[in-house]
Amino acid sequence: MNIELQYTVVCVFSLFAIVLYLVWIKGNREAMLKQAYKLKDSALLARQSNDWVKAQMLLEQSLQLMDKLANVDDSWYASCLLGLAESYEKNGKNSESKAMYKKLLSFWNSLISAPDVSELTYIDIDYFVSQHTFGSATSDVASFYQVALLKREKALGAKHLNVIHGKQLLVRLLKDAGRKQEAKQLEDNLNS
Repeated sequence: MNIELQYTVVCVFSLFAIVLYLVWIKGNREAMLKQAYKLKDSALLARQSNDWVKAQMLLEQSLQLMDKLANVDDSWYASCLLGLAESYEKNGKNSESKAMYKKLLSFWNSLISAPDVSELTYIDIDYFVSQHTFGSATSDVASFYQVALLKREKALGAKHLNVIHGKQLLVRLLKDAGRKQEAKQLEDNLNS
């Protein structure tokens, strides 16, 4: 066999091996992602049954898989962080809970700090704020949400319905955090 033919065979074989490897990685990634979502869904059922130990275990496994993967859905990731923070708190693991809430806020902050932040990102955050209590991290979440709301107001204007709705959510967060004076001031501004 001449050198050119050998070189061609080696190149074709190498290309074939690379394609097989990429297919294997994609399949493995999809399987890991599917497993992470399945674990998160099972944890939701455990939380609904007040089985916080099981929920914690499932969410820890789900988060480990999500952290290994790149480009997981932001809402799913935030939901996993929030669920794990709540599970830690329910299980009396306050330092772990605080660390998980901190990780959630850092994640959200990275999303809203992107130059091309989408209104959908803010809507996702609004959903979480409206549907969850944040336990010991409520004041921290309220402080983050104030900053996020200022950025959103700058982009959309003070009269935009999403901004007004966000301010209403912030009033509730501030009240839940025991920051009654700030809540009253914002509420008075909304009503004037």
